[in-house]
Amino acid sequence: MTVNDLNDYAKGEYDCLHGHEALPNQSPSYYEGYGDRYAQEQCDDARSESLYKDTEFGRWLEKMPKNVASNYNEMKVDMGGSRVEVTFYLDDEGV
Repeated sequence: MTVNDLNDYAKGEYDCLHGHEALPNQSPSYYEGYGDRYAQEQCDDARSESLYKDTEFGRWLEKMPKNVASNYNEMKVDMGGSRVEVTFYLDDEGV
């Protein structure tokens, strides 16, 4: 399968995902795919940066004791970018 085998929507997503400029004179479906992928990337960036970057929480995670582990995942922050559920636990192997 090559990029030429993709439908217009998937071609738009592909171009955006790979950093290509949107091609001129494409179908509405192409631009919808491109726009949806672009919007998703913007949301992912905002979610990962807004909770963690330059915050007290982020600084604490960086200084977390070596025997403490967590399931924190910056991609699982709510769409508002302000809430996340984290479980902390003692890592028996790190003791």
